[in-house]
Amino acid sequence: MATIAELLGTAIVLYVLHQWFMFYRIRSKIRNIPTIGSDSFLGATLDSFKFIFRGHKLIKEGYFKYHGTAFKVPTITTSTGWMIVVSGEQLIEELRKAPSDVMSFNLVTVDQLQTEIVFGKHAHANEFQIGVVRNSLTRAFPSRFAELKDEIVQSCDHYLPKGSDWVPFQLQTNLVHIVCRTSNRLFVGLPLCRDPEYRKIQEEWTIHVMIAAQIVYLFPKPLRPISALFLNKVESMTKKVEKFLGPIIIERLEKDAKFGPKWEGRPSDLISWLIDLAPPEHKNIEDITVRVMFINFAAIHTTTLILTNTLFDLAARTEYIEPLRTEMEEVIGNHGWTKEAMGRLWKLDSFMKESSRLAGVSNVAVGRKALKDFTFSNGLTIPAGYTVAAASSGVHADPTIYEDPDSFNGFRFSEMRQNGTNEYDPLRHQMVSLDTTYLLFGHGRHACPGRFFAVNEIKAMTAHILLNYDIKLPGDARVVPPGRWFAGNRIPDPKAEMMFRKRKDTIATASSRFPEANPKNIMTASKWVMFGILANVLGAFVAPFTAVAAVTVYYQLGHQQSLLGTATATANAASYTGAAAYDPTTLNAPPPPNPPIQTQFGIQLRNGGTPGVSITQSGAFFGFSIEMSVVDQLLGRNSTVLQVPFLNLLSNLARRAGGVRIRVGGNTQETAVLVDHTNNGRILEKDINGVSNPTQTPPLDYTRDLIYMMGNISSFVPVDWFLGIPFHDTDNLHLAVAEVGQQVLGSRLIGLQVGNEPDLYARHGHRGSGYGPYDYFGEFGSLVSAMDGDEDVVNRGLLIGPNIATGDWFPEQVWDTGFVDTFSNNLAFLAVEHYPADNCYAQFGVGTPHDPQELFPAFLTHESGREIVNPYRNSTLYAQEKGKRMLMFETNTASCGGFPGISDSFGAALWGLDYAMQMAHSNFSGALFHVGGQNVFYNPFTPPPTNQSTFRQWTIGPIYYASLVMAEALGPSNNAQVLDLEANGGNPNTPAYAIYENGNPVRVLLFNYITDLSGANDVTVGISIGGGQTGQQNGTPGQVRVKHLLASSVSQKGNFTWAGQTFGANFESDGRLQGQENIETVPCDQINNVCDIRVPAPGVALVFLTGDALSEVERGATTTFPTTVMTKTMNTATIDPSILATSNGHRAMNVDKAHLGSTSKGSVSGANGIGVTFENIFVASMALAAVVMAVTLKLTSNL
Repeated sequence: MATIAELLGTAIVLYVLHQWFMFYRIRSKIRNIPTIGSDSFLGATLDSFKFIFRGHKLIKEGYFKYHGTAFKVPTITTSTGWMIVVSGEQLIEELRKAPSDVMSFNLVTVDQLQTEIVFGKHAHANEFQIGVVRNSLTRAFPSRFAELKDEIVQSCDHYLPKGSDWVPFQLQTNLVHIVCRTSNRLFVGLPLCRDPEYRKIQEEWTIHVMIAAQIVYLFPKPLRPISALFLNKVESMTKKVEKFLGPIIIERLEKDAKFGPKWEGRPSDLISWLIDLAPPEHKNIEDITVRVMFINFAAIHTTTLILTNTLFDLAARTEYIEPLRTEMEEVIGNHGWTKEAMGRLWKLDSFMKESSRLAGVSNVAVGRKALKDFTFSNGLTIPAGYTVAAASSGVHADPTIYEDPDSFNGFRFSEMRQNGTNEYDPLRHQMVSLDTTYLLFGHGRHACPGRFFAVNEIKAMTAHILLNYDIKLPGDARVVPPGRWFAGNRIPDPKAEMMFRKRKDTIATASSRFPEANPKNIMTASKWVMFGILANVLGAFVAPFTAVAAVTVYYQLGHQQSLLGTATATANAASYTGAAAYDPTTLNAPPPPNPPIQTQFGIQLRNGGTPGVSITQSGAFFGFSIEMSVVDQLLGRNSTVLQVPFLNLLSNLARRAGGVRIRVGGNTQETAVLVDHTNNGRILEKDINGVSNPTQTPPLDYTRDLIYMMGNISSFVPVDWFLGIPFHDTDNLHLAVAEVGQQVLGSRLIGLQVGNEPDLYARHGHRGSGYGPYDYFGEFGSLVSAMDGDEDVVNRGLLIGPNIATGDWFPEQVWDTGFVDTFSNNLAFLAVEHYPADNCYAQFGVGTPHDPQELFPAFLTHESGREIVNPYRNSTLYAQEKGKRMLMFETNTASCGGFPGISDSFGAALWGLDYAMQMAHSNFSGALFHVGGQNVFYNPFTPPPTNQSTFRQWTIGPIYYASLVMAEALGPSNNAQVLDLEANGGNPNTPAYAIYENGNPVRVLLFNYITDLSGANDVTVGISIGGGQTGQQNGTPGQVRVKHLLASSVSQKGNFTWAGQTFGANFESDGRLQGQENIETVPCDQINNVCDIRVPAPGVALVFLTGDALSEVERGATTTFPTTVMTKTMNTATIDPSILATSNGHRAMNVDKAHLGSTSKGSVSGANGIGVTFENIFVASMALAAVVMAVTLKLTSNL
């Protein structure tokens, strides 16, 4: 009978033979991939253990030896014993783009952390916590920054040396405590974040996971399950944490069940966010607790490593400290301790990024495990079951990417941001940006979701430490203590020390900047309350009489007057610092052309069909694209409180054109999330500090009440809507906007945009640098598949693409992919977006500076519209061939808000009208002119700042006048065809268009771009129909009717007139035209078959050739809309929810008008019985202020 020793020996032999057989079997599938290390069984086994301590050197060796292709290394950290490593931008991009069902990120994590052993039953838990980190935590962080800063101050005071003498200090060991306390201030709040026992468990848990995973590697695979007996402490640690979190979780769940998830006083913390996102089966103590622990592990581990490396590098390179302090003092002095300030610390961001580049956290990134065979473009195949990654340590040391890569240059990236030739360099070189040249946080859809929180937390900690402490290495050393590499990961030496001392010239900390209330401050605070009330009341009274009133600006960035160009003398223009929408800058109009133009010329028209006319056009051709983040300013507060001026403006157009088209979207739609409720209780909630893209558009959450609001607007005015499907993360598509949009808007939802300017994704850092038309094609297909599987998306034929800005791609490149044919059944429209210029340098400091005065003449010519449209003429023809309609989905004078003096001038009205008519002539089927917030110059219409809405009205811009004229030019028949007449020998100053219906001319639109009040450059256009060389009988009518769009100069701002009526100047419109309409009757010479039409310089004349052509756009009076006087404003319509059936967006017919008044001046009010007026409110406010003042003074006198 065999002894135990013999059995054991036999087992070992069999195990070795099995391993030998499996080694060669596994290796055979990847034998063509070169190896760093040994290829033999024994050699590779030894090298796999060497990888634990020398993996970083092996990876770097392979990177430079096999750059641009792949190599493999033996390792014990993967299930196959091999890791395949790729390098070069092309392969890294292909790895990033690989579908999750082919290349798995999660299975790599399973191998790296040995989750089956370390986490036990929680190894395959639902990962809904990732959504919490990516969305809830990131968005809540800015509003809770003050709490974060307070905890940094308190924890640093507790753990860091307090004296003014140099004290040695074990850095990493103590930073763990500070990071844990600070992070948990946001996760679980006070007082739990400071509880020693709670924090000890979280810190030990973090360390345990890392150590346990690394120890498991050392066990042979058959023995690894045995190691779980003493390595899996998750269960015991979870029970300990449940003692702290259990009562909190139970209370939240019970209150949620009783009061719903919006009960008053519900904390906005990690526990609430997890409960909100947890599937029903996970809404329990254990599952929520485990995820709090998972998030703590990720937050504490990564943040501590990066912070430790940063401080060690600062202590070794003290020459960087003063420049960083100077930046911190300046930025924090101007912006306080806020997330916005952290975003402006470019030098600190650069130093941290450089520190992490050289120190590193891991030697590989973008790890994936193949679920199926995957072949790269170079023919390299990764068999199913094998792990592949990118060589991050090699990338970060590559001299073709980084100049002198082995040297530490702390301001390397800030210099790239400041001096880069690409306008997107300021965004691309941030630490949080993802790119194939910097892989600290990974790349692609599985990149670290908490990097935004971590980087800003580290910045705040580093800034506080540098501003309050001096640091150096012991003995004034200049070399950072070496870190330790283990299994491909680097950690700083936990025993390494740094010298600390308290600074003598410490600047104010958060505590002193924002003092807590105390009895000595009460009198001062009370006086400020009193003053604030009186200031608002008095401000409402005196503001109308000031030259330029102060305004609240919606996130205006970098509006620098020095970049605005040459301007004529205008009141307060030189010193204006308010919102762009009311900028008084007035430019010089170009002089009349020399030699002079021909001021008299003829136009010959014919009946019965004319070659060259456009496809039939809708009267609603000229629509609007409204940035999603400002809809609550423009459309209304919610579904029952609508903006009356907005309704009136739409009604003006609908009366003339038969309807209006509006897109709600823009940059904001890409990351917008439909939620049940927002923290502020409104229809949308913006994260002003979480901006992205050069246009600084904030991400947002919105509720379905926003879509109900759109539906209710359509019940008053015939408005058709476009929405956009979020396309930021195509692996986790959110179709709620399509579902709710179709449910609420029904047939009024006519399109769903798929991707906003996808050709700029790579520039903006939303995709890798190799992202191209075929990638968009694939992602579009993923969306189509997702919609096919969603029964709540009833109409799957509403999609719009490709929506490119013609920045890095041309439309033809998309058509060449087969996009239209493949998705024909899903495509409602084809679309592009385009701005002819940009003002990004003046607004945001990126790109090329432009002088508006120099650019102005380029907009005052017929050639402008033609040049913009020329690149798309092939595409509009292609669209016709494919039976599709083509839209210009977003446009205006210039991106980044337009130009002062151009976008808000009469010249822009001429330009916008000519450009839109040129698009109609060139067979586009619609154009949407963009509308932003208070911080742009090009708005067609702008509501007053919210703090002035009680005493100011709307401002109507030149683009709206253009839309009004075009609505009348095309009319409501939806049968109009447009022809560019190339009038006056093609002179660009005097273009003209004819509008045909049923083959016959019905209207003519005449332009004069010249400014000349002398009348010398007024033009007279002789219009003839039939006769002459047409071969037709004379068809000129006995008279025509003419409307003029006029101003004194192309540089005039406001007070333009359309047929004698106007919307006034800034803050003067309720959305209705004011004044007496003047339609000129011009007799025609039927003997000579001509009608002579005068077009002033500058101006537009719309000639109605028939009585029907005029009557169909003058159909009755424009409908205006009521509001209750209880709103205290002149601008919002409050509709009782019972009147508006918001389940489908339709209005009940029996509106009780006795309870509604009108905000439109001159309208008859139905609120006669209420007796409340603006004067009453003003007097009441004054009386209230007087009472508050008296009471306050009485109270303070007794203190």
